[in-house]
Amino acid sequence: MGGGTANVAFFQGGKAVASLTFHVGGRLVRLTEDGEVEYVAPSLFKWLSYRSINLKKGDILSYKQAQKLCQKLSEDLFAYLLSDDKQGGELLLTGEHNEMFPKPDEILISGGVGAMMNDAQIHTMKDVARYGDIGPLLASVIPTAFPLSSVRIKKAVETNRATVIGAGMQSTEVSGATVHVQKELLPIRNIPLLKVQTTKKGEWSSLEFSRRLKEKIRHAKEVYDTKQNPPFALTLLDMPYCSYVILQEMAQVIYEEMEKEFQKENIVVVCEDDVAKALGHALRKRCAKVVNIVCIDGVQVADGDYIDLGMPVGGEAISVSVKTLAFHQQKEEKE
Repeated sequence: MGGGTANVAFFQGGKAVASLTFHVGGRLVRLTEDGEVEYVAPSLFKWLSYRSINLKKGDILSYKQAQKLCQKLSEDLFAYLLSDDKQGGELLLTGEHNEMFPKPDEILISGGVGAMMNDAQIHTMKDVARYGDIGPLLASVIPTAFPLSSVRIKKAVETNRATVIGAGMQSTEVSGATVHVQKELLPIRNIPLLKVQTTKKGEWSSLEFSRRLKEKIRHAKEVYDTKQNPPFALTLLDMPYCSYVILQEMAQVIYEEMEKEFQKENIVVVCEDDVAKALGHALRKRCAKVVNIVCIDGVQVADGDYIDLGMPVGGEAISVSVKTLAFHQQKEEKE
């Protein structure tokens, strides 16, 4: 549990079996020592409405109001994990989650908020806002937020704070004969990969693809710095057999959603299957000349990866580097 999200991983028999992410974190509400609210994350708006909590920039929070906010956030998160009362927690989830997960018998909490769980008790707004947000108060209410159950709660011994120190990297080259690349856009460094399913159970529907793409873009705008150009590399999964009609429909949906949300931003697309050149040409026909297109395939990626695209090498081929963030435990210093 950190500044922007609470990332949950389920382990059974020593193996990771499921994962969830919630909009629960210290930096989602920022405030001053006087209780003045400086920022409320849009990802909380639906949940705040559901909980009948009026909270907006410029409001003055009392200590009791801030405590209630953090208590309800924590309660809804853990109720989703440990009980049948999932309505509040569903409003805090990111994306769609249909996977089954086991009921845990032990919970270990790490991250920046987890590291503060055993700190001194919070009693005043000055204590709450020591870092300019609700993080310390959120940490202090966690032990009281669990529904009645036999679950054990612990502060994690390891990975108290996850600090990025580098990246696992795989590099390859893709041929210019099978991809669509406008060299004006190269090189590209450190853009996140945004994965979206093109089909559901192998069935293509342009309306369903559009809905999934909208949801992914909304999530990306909450998580990533989408002010960069291009904002992300759109990664297309579970590609159908691409007839001419399907390919044109897919290009139209991508063009419309990107134009709506980002207007004249450049577009990078990564395909699982060998359709990059054709899809790139279809996108190019729809986009204004000021928008550059890069569409590649033959690259294996995972959630949370970033990508670099280099300048052309050896003719029309370009180098591609996929980077997976690596984390390192930052040990607390003892006085």
